[in-house]
Amino acid sequence: MREIRAQHEENRYSAFIDGELVGHAACLRIGDAVAVPHVQVEPAFRDLGVGSELARSMCRDARALGLRVLALCPFMRRWGQLHPQYGDVLHAPRPGEVAAIAPFVKAAEFRERQRLRAADPGHAH
Repeated sequence: MREIRAQHEENRYSAFIDGELVGHAACLRIGDAVAVPHVQVEPAFRDLGVGSELARSMCRDARALGLRVLALCPFMRRWGQLHPQYGDVLHAPRPGEVAAIAPFVKAAEFRERQRLRAADPGHAH
């Protein structure tokens, strides 16, 4: 069974197949936007549509809340090109937006690394 979970307190959407975490999309709410710096799917589960399910869930939720999704990673930008029905909500960053939000994204990435270290102290992250 596939499941996508919005984990807003962890700034991510996670994908599970039969209870196993197989992918995630980092997301960060900034004003009226949700920045998506990266989408990651475990190699054994690529080409199964997991990344698309993550992207679709984020876009649907953002649309329902009246938010924009900023596609910072190449996967999200390409996914948006292939799914024009989400063009009202999914956008490539405008000039200056990446520089303006970079400190927030870096801080969120740092918190995620800290969270991963705390969850698995024996694994290098």
